[in-house]
Amino acid sequence: MRFYWRSWALCLTFVLASCASTPKHSYTHPSEIIDWQLQGKLAVALPGKSQSAYFNWKNSTDHYDIRVNGPLGQGSAQLIKSSNTVTLRYDGGEYQAPTGEQLMQQHLGWSFPVSNMYWWIKGLPVPGSETAAQEFDEQGQLKELQQQGWKIRYLRYQAVDQVHLPYKIVAQREQIKLTLLLKKWRLGP
Repeated sequence: MRFYWRSWALCLTFVLASCASTPKHSYTHPSEIIDWQLQGKLAVALPGKSQSAYFNWKNSTDHYDIRVNGPLGQGSAQLIKSSNTVTLRYDGGEYQAPTGEQLMQQHLGWSFPVSNMYWWIKGLPVPGSETAAQEFDEQGQLKELQQQGWKIRYLRYQAVDQVHLPYKIVAQREQIKLTLLLKKWRLGP
């Protein structure tokens, strides 16, 4: 009987240890982050018009799903990228194009560079793209960036796991101003 209880206790210990040691992704630099879920708030200011919305962005290697909901649940849009196609679900319709930027411009009347935001929301310039100017803070974090006609200012960072990621970003180009509050990050798949 004693052997049975010891075997059972040992087995239970292994089971609990395996649950406790489920690998957690450990990142040391924002460039390592590929998979994430992000919740936040977006404010868009256009000439004579401004709107705000909440968003949820799920990202993996070659896929993203960005859902945007207006205040108090009024209005929603979903931008989904898989393989070489981007789909916009908006106002009861479903539309496709090669890029999210094209879809937004065609159906919303304005656009922001979704493919660049992949880098910018992590506090990084887009690799391989010409950068007009960069400025860093005392911790070596990007404070201001001018790239592809956009001026991006990083007003605040936050610690997420072991990495410092932007919390508040203001991006401007011509007459478009975007303010993003990146409130809740979950890193890893």
